[in-house]
Amino acid sequence: MVLFNMAITKIDPYQSCPCGSGKKYKFCCREKEQLINQEQPLTLVKKAVQYPVYECFINECWQDEGLAAIFIVRQLPNLKYILGTYLVDTLCLGLKNTFCNARLPYSSIQTVLRKSNWEMISIEYEDARSIILGGIEYAKGLGFGTNKDWALKHD
Repeated sequence: MVLFNMAITKIDPYQSCPCGSGKKYKFCCREKEQLINQEQPLTLVKKAVQYPVYECFINECWQDEGLAAIFIVRQLPNLKYILGTYLVDTLCLGLKNTFCNARLPYSSIQTVLRKSNWEMISIEYEDARSIILGGIEYAKGLGFGTNKDWALKHD
């Protein structure tokens, strides 16, 4: 698994909070952001299940190709995101690779999606989760285990 830490941008504390509460940022989500900014990226990734799924994508022809590239985006309270990507060989090896990144601005996620080699389409989170875990189980049935880096708690 590869993990990067992106630069953190500051929000003006006297502007309206980006969460949409109508309160000033200083009196709403500022404390949450400060706590998140103190967390190590790996810790945020391990806690990813605590944050809501914002969107999920999969390559359009994954069933024909037997290779699913899945992108799961979770939103942090400070309007930054956690991106988890999963490369799943649905025909044999199961989970081939993962990549995680925490505290990303949404523009970075758009860049990653644009630079992928596939046409990406939206997918429901439960469907994405089923493909990932189903690929792992199928590979186990063929005698292939998961990589030792698959040690992060996953939901």
